[in-house]
Amino acid sequence: ITTPYGFCLALQSRFSATASNPALLTVAEQLSVVQELLSGFPIARWPDEIRGGILSVDFAAEIREISARARQLGLDPHQLSDLGVAQGREEWVAVGEFLEDYLDVLDFQNALDYSELVHRTRLLLLEPGVEDVIRTEIKAVFCDEFSEFDTAQVKLLADLHRLGIPVIAFADPSTRVFGFRGAEQSGVRNFEDWFPT
Repeated sequence: ITTPYGFCLALQSRFSATASNPALLTVAEQLSVVQELLSGFPIARWPDEIRGGILSVDFAAEIREISARARQLGLDPHQLSDLGVAQGREEWVAVGEFLEDYLDVLDFQNALDYSELVHRTRLLLLEPGVEDVIRTEIKAVFCDEFSEFDTAQVKLLADLHRLGIPVIAFADPSTRVFGFRGAEQSGVRNFEDWFPT
């Protein structure tokens, strides 16, 4: 019995070749890292209209949020920047560049935030040795609050399902209270698309 994050942290600690027992940042610690990095990030990389607020706590909170959402959607920093170029959104380009620096700092500190933890665990599940062990050890996954899951967590369960592990989930499709932290109702509505068998 665990949370998605507890499950991911256990897998990272057990199988990751790059970091043993990474530190998991709280939201406050993550915000502190973002604020510190923003103070040294070249101001010229931000669009003119937002430069006045880049050292505020609110701006740091917004950058933390968009960075987390980008990782929940599986976007790498360069993909976010490319998307910004394609959509004519200079701020997305800058956030992509910032995210690259942020992830480098977390690697140096042997630390992960919650969205990066899930993202890296999904990548870890693609490794052949890990796949075999997971397939052998986990016979089924029971999820008691599927409506709380964000896009990355739904994809994590779908990755386990692709390994042949049955996923049984319980959810109230009318629940909306977890949207503030990225919960995605389409995961509930589209359950059979994610878990076809």
